[in-house]
Amino acid sequence: DDVEHYVSGLVAYRKFLLGQVKEIGDPVNREPSQLDSSIEETNFWFLNQDIGFQRSGVENAALLRSRLFIQELHKAPILVTCRFNPRLNESIEGLRVAGTLTKSQLCRSIYDYLQDAEALPVALNTGRSIEQNPLWAVTHVEGRRDLRVMDLAGHLLMYVVRNPTTDAILYINHFCDGLKICKEIFDSRGHLSCIQYLNDKGLPTIEHYLRPNGTLALVKIYRAHNGKMVLQNIRLCGERGELRASFSSEEALITHAIASMLKQTEGKHVLVVDKNRYWYKPAIAARDLIHQQTPNRVVVVPVIHALHTQTAQDLHVSPVNSNFKDILANVQQPDAIVTLTTNQKTDIESRFGQGRLFPIGHPYQSDRSASSFDQRDRFRIVCMARYSPEKNHQLAIAAFAKLAERYPLARLDFYGFPLSPNKLVTALNAQVQALGLEQRIRLNGWVDDPAVHYRSAGLSLLTSQAEAFSLTIMESLCHACPPVAFDVPYGPSQLIQHSRTGLLVPFGDVDALADAIESIFADPAYQAKLSAQAFLDSNRFKYAEVAAHWRGLLSSFGVGEVSSVQTSLE
Repeated sequence: DDVEHYVSGLVAYRKFLLGQVKEIGDPVNREPSQLDSSIEETNFWFLNQDIGFQRSGVENAALLRSRLFIQELHKAPILVTCRFNPRLNESIEGLRVAGTLTKSQLCRSIYDYLQDAEALPVALNTGRSIEQNPLWAVTHVEGRRDLRVMDLAGHLLMYVVRNPTTDAILYINHFCDGLKICKEIFDSRGHLSCIQYLNDKGLPTIEHYLRPNGTLALVKIYRAHNGKMVLQNIRLCGERGELRASFSSEEALITHAIASMLKQTEGKHVLVVDKNRYWYKPAIAARDLIHQQTPNRVVVVPVIHALHTQTAQDLHVSPVNSNFKDILANVQQPDAIVTLTTNQKTDIESRFGQGRLFPIGHPYQSDRSASSFDQRDRFRIVCMARYSPEKNHQLAIAAFAKLAERYPLARLDFYGFPLSPNKLVTALNAQVQALGLEQRIRLNGWVDDPAVHYRSAGLSLLTSQAEAFSLTIMESLCHACPPVAFDVPYGPSQLIQHSRTGLLVPFGDVDALADAIESIFADPAYQAKLSAQAFLDSNRFKYAEVAAHWRGLLSSFGVGEVSSVQTSLE
């Protein structure tokens, strides 16, 4: 049923886009497009769900690759997101200030595109007009920048949530008779961007997405199903309110947006799909739609960022990771597939057949030399991983507890998100308290510059149950911080040279993990040697090394070498 629904939706969308009745062909064993263009003539699009303040490993990987393309291929990719994020512009500007993104690099959102909000100045909106309205009684919420707005009879009308740094309005909750009935969401550039109309349980029934001039751009309509509100329809509207298109899903909306963006952009296009759950089908559909009019203009390259099966055991029979099931259902459909390690490429091909698979790891290039080992706190352990069950923080805590008494100077610092109270974080805190190690083990939040911590620590720890690559291990090596990790598919064994640059232990073996850490703590000379060798080995992650693999992939569908013209990182 889902497949039929998807195909029928694409058929309807094609009728709308091309203005003619045609069936969609889903090519089997499709030959890759030959773009026959230079890198300079080709547009590169990196497709992600979001680029937030607290970024996932996938988003960080895309940012690293972006810098590689600029520095080595002399081409700035276009970053595109598909999640409604009213603070996206604020996040992007922060990355520009930090130098992670260039000042001129395009970062686009399909919502900004559809809401005609791609090129806007920032106008700080603090809600001053609300405070100055004589019909309201406005009070400031103690300890926050928020406002509580009452009518003159004392009835709550609005609760205004503001940015704790700038006082800019983030959103306004509207109330009637004590019930929240509506939520207005403001873009960080100052304009009202979305209005959610809520049911008596506080769930949206209708969402209006507005242009900066206040006209209606998108309408999302939800229906109740099994106690949840399920998206039923999306309407795209013109500035005069006229209906331009109707979509049955977010997927169809994303397809429309990316196809339209590609059609409006001159040149040929390479779509590098990072967030496959949201982007792979739309990217393929957009490619095939455009191919009907202009063959060999678009190629699609999904990246396998994680283990492609649900478990690391029995890789040949384990159920497929839902993020990649559409790719692996037909490995010939995309123009190329990127895996992060050679071993994963081999395993995918042995199970799903031969395809155009290219093993290309993540790049990393530090602008700083390794800090002297003597300047490190050699008993400090850092662990960079989001607070999620598959990261197994509890095993790291258990291993550390076995060493705590023998090494009183040792401490363990976790860094990740979300740190807000949830079952996992609560359980981890309880575990630490039960061990009496509150002063030795700290659960910290997200950090923008993990290099600072790698450069000062004696070793890093990773207790994941699977890692397709591992930005954590790569960054640790690049900053001469020896990593200790479980030997799981695929990244740890490809990145760590056991006993030379770090240590690998069997998954789940807490005793072996504790022994590995102790072997480093007990021998300062060995630890210093690991540190030095880790830094030397990290040369393989440099941009020039990884760029050579990307050139090979691009040349496979006719994208030629770049000329002497260079793109600045400024």
